[in-house]
Parts: sequence; structure tokens; C-alpha cells
Amino acid sequence: MKFHRAFVLLISIFAVLLFLSCQQASKPASAQTGEASGVIGDSGAIKPLTANLVKLDTKNFKSFALDTKPFHTDAHKAHISDPMKFQPLPDQDLPSGSTAVVGSEVCVFYPNAKIASAAELQSLPAGVPVPFGTILPIKGDKVGNPDNKERYGMFQFQDNWNWFYRTSYKGQEGLTFGADLYGLGDTNEANRISARLYQTGGKYDAFYPVVGYHVLPAPIAARLEGDRLAIQSVRGDEYELRGYRSDLMPDDMIALYAEHSPRYASDSQGWSRKTPIFVTTDLAAHAQHLMFDRTLQFIEEAFFLPRLKTLNEAFLADLKAREPGADSYPESLGKTVLYFQVAQALLDLAPDRVANSDDNYGAAPVVYHDKSEDKVLASYPGEVREEIAKIDRAEGVEPSSVFSFKNGARAEEDYSQYKPRGHYTKNGALSAYFRAMMWFGRIHFLIASAGPAP
Repeated sequence: MKFHRAFVLLISIFAVLLFLSCQQASKPASAQTGEASGVIGDSGAIKPLTANLVKLDTKNFKSFALDTKPFHTDAHKAHISDPMKFQPLPDQDLPSGSTAVVGSEVCVFYPNAKIASAAELQSLPAGVPVPFGTILPIKGDKVGNPDNKERYGMFQFQDNWNWFYRTSYKGQEGLTFGADLYGLGDTNEANRISARLYQTGGKYDAFYPVVGYHVLPAPIAARLEGDRLAIQSVRGDEYELRGYRSDLMPDDMIALYAEHSPRYASDSQGWSRKTPIFVTTDLAAHAQHLMFDRTLQFIEEAFFLPRLKTLNEAFLADLKAREPGADSYPESLGKTVLYFQVAQALLDLAPDRVANSDDNYGAAPVVYHDKSEDKVLASYPGEVREEIAKIDRAEGVEPSSVFSFKNGARAEEDYSQYKPRGHYTKNGALSAYFRAMMWFGRIHFLIASAGPAP
């Protein structure tokens, strides 16, 4: 009976605290004294809840009307039975050889032109405009200015510095200026892809057997045409996340994509040795999930964690103010204090999040300074330290050190649930937030440890 009465009193106190907290939050700013909202400190002064918290910059956000219509995922249902047939990628009658793509709207072809110095620029023949996205053959070495060694032999022409290149257009031989060309040195295959993207505004007008700058192997293309799905095996050594900090991007799918660079390969094998090429909407869905996950991580770490700590401090301050009138329920009040102290200790153990003064390129804008667990927990009661030790071990079901009562009753908790997982393993701050929220979410204020006898 005493065990039951203790828990009833505990729940009552918790309900009152929640009520008072809601009442405080619901008051208009004009009805509050001091700051807009606050916590009573040791000196009796009200400290603002917003102190030392990250402020959200909303200057680049715009308001929009919420859509109340049901969300559907069947937008492409009408096209499920459409035939899938890859079309040959247009080669503009240049199936092989060295090429470049016209990447400007002012490209000009100079038929039968020859140039050996800057003085001859004035005698170039009338040029013929070449359409944007045209593939031109590149013949021989670039044509440079031998008098300009400071700029590697480039010509100053049409407000640009570049070389001229020998090419042919509509059956004539001639020159064109390099500043108007893209893909010099790229493969003919890559330039065909670039040309098509230029001509279609970045959106293909048909199914082509390419993904980015990757051409699908014929067996994969045939399987996709027949089955709509193709699965490739991936070697274990391809999952090495080179160039990425594992705590920033422990993501095989995106990391493998990042290593599929079509140009400037730094090793002899290059990007072509990578196996996976994803030809489904899964990549977009996965990228959307990652954006949400990264946003959630930032909000949890920079906003929710400090606010949770402030709220917890407010509960502890209110409980301390109730001690003089708690003669009739000292054990229940003590357990309530210990309950919030465990959460406070878990949050106190979070490392300090400090701006990284050495980060010049944005790879690690913040660093984490770990705290000494012994020093942090030194000011907490023994029951709290024991509870934290069980949470740290995360070994399984054990009797709770906090919820052990004078009548011998002891609550049990599954401490394996406090082992951080998912993105909460990325740093100590997220891990501390995870454990504190798990504590708040799992600990139940039961009226009785068992139901009535049958």
C-alpha cells in the first residue's frame, strides 16, 4: 500500500509541475515580470530561457499556404505500363575521335583560317555562327600565340584569353576559339552526353542508356528494358569511404556516387572501376531522407538539447521550492528530484560544442570538447551516479537505483535501450540528447507494480 501511495503522490507532483509549466508558457509577454520567460536561479533572479540558445535565421524563408489536400504517391500510376526502350545517344555523325561541344551562344567557325600571331587576328575571315550544343571534331594540337609566353601562348580575343582549335564544320576546314568550347580533352562519349543535355535544357527527351556521365553496360540496359530492375553486386573494397569523415557521411550510397567522378581521375583505375549505377527514383528519395536527417540532427543538437536542459532545470527549481511543505510525501518528492537529476546529469555530460577556428573550408565548422564524467557526476547523489553507470553499460534489464523504495519495491528497466543508434552516434551531444529523451520516454510512473490477483 505504501508503494502504491508513493507512486500516486509522485504522479500528482509531476502533473502539477506540468500544469504550472503550461500555465507559465501560456501567459502573454505583458503579463510576465522581467524577461519574456525564465528560470529562477540560485540568487532568486529570473534567467531568460533563451539565454545562450541558437537563434534561427529566417531571413531567407518565405511564407506559404499549407496544402490540406491528401498526399498521394501514385503520380506516375498512369505510366506504369508504358514501354521502356533506350534510344541511341545522338552522336551528330561523330561516333569517335577527339571532340568538343559548343558551350556558348556566340561561337563562330572561321573557314579556311590560319593564324600564327596576334597581329593576324584582324585578318580572320567572316565567321559562321555555330549553334549551342553542336559537337565539333578537334584536329591536331591547339593553335597558340608564340609571342605570349606569359599566358602560355593564349590569344586575347573577344574579351577572353584562350587558344584557337582546328576543326571542321559543314564540310569545311577552319578554326574556332577555345573560349566557346566545352569538354576539350573529354571522351567522345562524355561530349555526346554534354551536347544532348545542352540541347534539351538539362532534361533528356528520351530514355538514353546513361546515368550522369556513365554509359550503362549493355547487359544492364537490356535487363532494365525487360524487367525494369537490375541489381549489381558490389565488391567489399568499394565501400571504403575515402575522403570522408565517417562521422559526417557514413553513407555508402552517397559516398559511392561521390567517387564516380567522370573527369580528373586521380588514380589509374579512376571512377570507372566503381560498380553501382542507380537508375531509379530511390536516389532522389534517399537524398531527401538525408536532407531531412541532417536538418533533424542540427535542430536536435542546436535547439532541442539546450531547451530540454533549460526545461529540466525549471522543474528542479520548482521542486526545490516545494521542499518546505513536503513533510507528508518526502519519499515521493525525493524520487521526483532524482528522476529529473538523472536527465540533468545525462545532459550535463554532453560535450561542449565550440566553433572550430581552424576550419577554413566548412568541413568541420564545430568541434566537441569532452567532459570528465567523474567531475560532472561528483555533485550528484549516489543513486543518480549508479543509474548513469547502468545507462552507460546498456547491458539489459536491471533494478533501477533511483526507483527503489523503502518498502523494498524496486522498478526494473531495460538499459540496453539507452545505447545510441542511428545519427545519434555521430557525436557526444546527440548521444546525450538521445539518452535523456529515452529516459523521459521510457520511465513510467506506475500506480502498481502488478495488477490485482485473479
